Amino acid sequence: MHPAQLEQCNGIDDNCDGIVDSDDSFNATAWYIDGDGDGFGDDDSAVVACVGPASFGPIGGDCNDDAAAINRDADEICDDIDNNCNDLVDDAPVDGDTYFSDVDGDTYGDFDNPTTACMLGAGVSVDGTDCDDYDAAVSPIADEVCGNGIDDDCNGGIDDECAIDHCGPVLTSELWAAGWIHRVTCLVDVRTTVIVEEGAQVVFAGPDAEIRVGDTAPGRLLVPGTTVGSIEFGAEDAIGSGGMYFGAQDTGSVLSGFTITGSDPDRPAIESDAEWLDLSSCAIEDGFGDAVITHDGSALSMHDCTVTGMLGHAVVAGGELAALTDTTISSNLGRPLSLGVEDLGNLGGTSLTGNWVDLIAVRGGTVASDMTWPNLGLPYEVAAESMWPA
Repeated sequence: MHPAQLEQCNGIDDNCDGIVDSDDSFNATAWYIDGDGDGFGDDDSAVVACVGPASFGPIGGDCNDDAAAINRDADEICDDIDNNCNDLVDDAPVDGDTYFSDVDGDTYGDFDNPTTACMLGAGVSVDGTDCDDYDAAVSPIADEVCGNGIDDDCNGGIDDECAIDHCGPVLTSELWAAGWIHRVTCLVDVRTTVIVEEGAQVVFAGPDAEIRVGDTAPGRLLVPGTTVGSIEFGAEDAIGSGGMYFGAQDTGSVLSGFTITGSDPDRPAIESDAEWLDLSSCAIEDGFGDAVITHDGSALSMHDCTVTGMLGHAVVAGGELAALTDTTISSNLGRPLSLGVEDLGNLGGTSLTGNWVDLIAVRGGTVASDMTWPNLGLPYEVAAESMWPA
């Protein structure tokens, strides 16, 4: 300790001036009067000292030292007062409502950009369902614009509910794209390759709506769905319409991952004269007629399918039934299975019970080759030739 030493707050007269811890000590701090006792003082009342005077505290920033509920740690509430002393009134109040940023001004906001306020103001919306807040043409009330690759109406689908009409012969290969409703409005004669993309919907519109493949010229239909229902076929009218026919000039149609609903009462959902027809991961349901009919010389393979709710017969295999595996046929008014007298293949894992007519029909005639009729849990009945389709 000597006269040249700096005074510091340590309880000692460091500079020998007779004053211990004077206010000009080099490490003295600011103190603020805390009139309301909330732990925060008024910045305008600051004094520098080693020890604060009575009613002073070491923290300032109180914007109203007469109200203990107002300080830097207070919650902002809707009361037209700056409760948390951040120089903003009623900003992000804890008792406010949630609004959403509406940059494009279409009255729909961005759910991922919320804010809390006491009342609705400019640039925000009470609705957070806008899927593009930088485009006023995109909102939940917008009309879907077909073919622009945008979810205009914010329903999670791009170009959904957009319809393309198909009618007449198909002479060049076509892709029936996903996200669109493909309306078959008359007989569509496939004379080349048509691919129905996964996610597409095909609607038969009107009594003459039908898809015929390989009937008048070589053609094929490819339905490459990966799961049941990933490609939908259905009738536009409640009475049912449409159907698919595969002719003798079919060049290898394959249908997988599809659903057919509401077929026509006067024709089956699927009919084939093709050399081979392969159906898998499918559901044929709630139709007004038969589900599947194949004719003499046409082989049928079905795997992992269900046929339910048909008012006619389920599967009529007039030719070879090459395979009917892991398939459930139930709740149909007609026979679950009708067999021709050509070859009979694998029927493993198939359930045929629970139909109104619980028997398997076998067409009377000459057996074409050695056949074993397996025990499928239902009796066999030899049926007259007249019950078979021509």
